Amino acid sequence: MVRQQVPNIANLSDEKRLRHELEFFLDCEEALWAQKSRYLLGKNTQSVDMIFGKLQKYDIPSLQQNHVDILNKPFTFEECHVALNQMKPDGAPGLDGFNVRFYRTYWETLKNDVLSMVKSFFDDGFLLNHMNKSYLMLIPKTTAPDFRPISLANVSYKLVTKVLCNRLKCCLPDLIAPNQSAF
Repeated sequence: MVRQQVPNIANLSDEKRLRHELEFFLDCEEALWAQKSRYLLGKNTQSVDMIFGKLQKYDIPSLQQNHVDILNKPFTFEECHVALNQMKPDGAPGLDGFNVRFYRTYWETLKNDVLSMVKSFFDDGFLLNHMNKSYLMLIPKTTAPDFRPISLANVSYKLVTKVLCNRLKCCLPDLIAPNQSAF
């Protein structure tokens, strides 16, 4: 409303006063939201503490130091080669067009690049975009229109997964009870 009037000294002082009032009310609103968030955080923290307090009476297995050492040790050529040999050689190729047999046949040539790729993934936490893509294909199961989906992933992606699974295999029996099962 002040801006719609003809500009003069009185209007400028009114505008300045109104700006200060607006800033004051905005500061009050911000303080109110800060108080509410602290209250809600405290309320939620109490319930989280209560839940975890109840969980402490249960014996939940956790990683022991020997497991941590196994999972964190540097990757080796042998570990990658073992994982590669555990994979089906004539499976469908991924987006790059190579199957496991290609990697096995040319292992001596590829092993340095494969190991650096596996190490890079575990050091950086991500694969290059073109390695992390898959095609989903629908394969007919029967004569009726009943399809089974399969994922065509690059061998490099499958290899990283297999190496990680092989490492986890030694730790999981100590973490998962015999009476636990998947559905």
